[in-house]
Amino acid sequence: MYAVQHIDRLLTEAGIPFGSVSSPHSLESSDITGVRIDYAPEATAEQRAAGQAILDAFDPVVVARSARVAALRRESTARVEALGITIYDQINALRGRLTTDRVTAIDAAVTSARADFLAAKASVNAASTIEEVEAVDL
Repeated sequence: MYAVQHIDRLLTEAGIPFGSVSSPHSLESSDITGVRIDYAPEATAEQRAAGQAILDAFDPVVVARSARVAALRRESTARVEALGITIYDQINALRGRLTTDRVTAIDAAVTSARADFLAAKASVNAASTIEEVEAVDL
């Protein structure tokens, strides 16, 4: 989610009446300099102050981190699902009918995917710029 969209969502969630959030930058930009909130006429002074506080507190790196961790989680989940662990495998594992080799292979793959995700998540959380955040991969 880009900066303008995120600020729009935060204002909406806060119940602040506004018409639009605009930026001199492209929609894809995370730069919030020059972002303007056009409040609805019925917005009170307190609501306008709350909206400005949301804008002032907005940190695009934090948003980028959250988005990247979510994307990494989806990629990690897809990787595990791609292993072909079927319901049949799960049932057989519970019944003790799955071969030891298959259980070992599934366990190793899931453990590896989880370790890769946790390492990537730590890298994302340590990143200090959006570029660093976006460069993290599984």
